[in-house]
Amino acid sequence: MDLKAAVDASGRVTRVELLAPRDENLVTLAADAASSWRFAPAQFDGRPVPSEIVLHFSFGAGSAPETAAATSKLP
Repeated sequence: MDLKAAVDASGRVTRVELLAPRDENLVTLAADAASSWRFAPAQFDGRPVPSEIVLHFSFGAGSAPETAAATSKLP
C-alpha cells in the first residue's frame, strides 16, 4: 500500500493521503504509524523546507509491517 505523507520543515508528518484503495483497517494502521514518525526535513539552499514523501507499506500474515521510502519531492 502506498501513502503520500506531507512533511513540514521540522520533520513532522502533517498530512497522510492514500494513493490507491486498500483495506480500510490496514490504511488506518499505516496512516497512524506514518503520522507518528519524524523525518529529517528536506532542505533547499541550506534551510529546512516542507516536502512530500511516498511511503510503501507491505503487510504479511503474522509479521510486522515493513516500510521503505519510495520517493520524495519538494513542493
